[in-house]
Amino acid sequence: AVVHHLAPHITVPEPMLLPIIMGGSMPQWMASLGTWMYDFLAGVKKSESRKVLDKTATLAYEPLLAGARVTGGIHYYEYRTDDARLTMAVVHTAQTQGAVILTYTKVVELLYEAQTIVGVKAIDTLTNKEYIFKGTAIVNAAGPWVDGIDAQDENIRKDKLLLTKGVHIVVDYSKFPIKQAAYFDVGDGRMVFAIPREGKTYIGTTDTNYTGSFEEPGIEESDKKYLIECISLVFPTVKLTVYDIESYWSGLRPLIRQKNSKSPSAISRKDEIFTSTTGLLSIAGGKLTGYRKMAERITDIVAERLKHTYNINPCTTETHMLYGGDISRHGGLKEFIALKLAELTGEGIDTDTATRLIRLYGSTIEDYVAELHHIDERIAANGLPKWLKAQLQYTIKHEFVCKPEDFIVRRTAD
Repeated sequence: AVVHHLAPHITVPEPMLLPIIMGGSMPQWMASLGTWMYDFLAGVKKSESRKVLDKTATLAYEPLLAGARVTGGIHYYEYRTDDARLTMAVVHTAQTQGAVILTYTKVVELLYEAQTIVGVKAIDTLTNKEYIFKGTAIVNAAGPWVDGIDAQDENIRKDKLLLTKGVHIVVDYSKFPIKQAAYFDVGDGRMVFAIPREGKTYIGTTDTNYTGSFEEPGIEESDKKYLIECISLVFPTVKLTVYDIESYWSGLRPLIRQKNSKSPSAISRKDEIFTSTTGLLSIAGGKLTGYRKMAERITDIVAERLKHTYNINPCTTETHMLYGGDISRHGGLKEFIALKLAELTGEGIDTDTATRLIRLYGSTIEDYVAELHHIDERIAANGLPKWLKAQLQYTIKHEFVCKPEDFIVRRTAD
């Protein structure tokens, strides 16, 4: 709810259906209690609070459940975000507050003086040039790489993480025309979701132990079959096969290793902060939902350590609007889209693309329009051939990605 307030253009409430399946691991009373607690803790608005459904109402919400052993369901609201755009919004916001952002930069060594951490050696992976960065507080928040970096510190817990892999598959909406997002019990103690979006339906997620390459977790045939079988179990009228999978994505969860052996799904998603006598702070675990709260905890620890030297205040991000999020003064996202749609379609951008751009950029859409005009001016000033100028303008306005050689070949042919 906090992130929805800070970035309403990219974190939006979405209705979810939780069907109750006979013989499943979650009876209706448990689902009802769980979603009631969720509504309470997540600050869900009354208009979006959960509804307990009987079998008839559940099938009315989602006819594709016909044939499954459905006994009832819960209709509630979740928050869906675009994780890539949310990351960009956080980075932009940090930059406006004075942060220096270094991408494609890898820490290769922790630096110490008198057994106190004082900085890092990093390498620009695009140029292979090394840099030394000194600091009064060093935080390791490197996700799956946390243990690899902490291995250099003698006084911090080692082998903290247990990595698990999650895979999502994407099929065309025509193959799985689910009316709305669903979150369902698949009988093995796990929950899986299916979400319709922009003409596709994506399904996820798996949860398996992982020890391979961090950069490319990939997908196994067993991952594909598992998710397809989950759909067949709960949506028997949907006849998906692995050949219907158009694309996938996979990622790693840096979970905190626990003493008692558990299945990957049973391991807590709680984050944890680790401290060293050298001054190094490391944070791991957690999930996207709690990213801001995790950062707040670390920031407050750093602020407390440095308050006498630098007069740093505790974290204030709970009320700090994210880049592009200033749309409430227009009434909300729907009102803002309606307001800006005419402006963008007037620039020659089709309605679907214009709507997508407004959702991506939020209140900074004006900067995008200004850049369009600036690009038009540069194209006009360069005296390009008319066909190339038209192609460039069309490409830019529709956000297609073209390589320079695409134009060079055409020009040479002419």
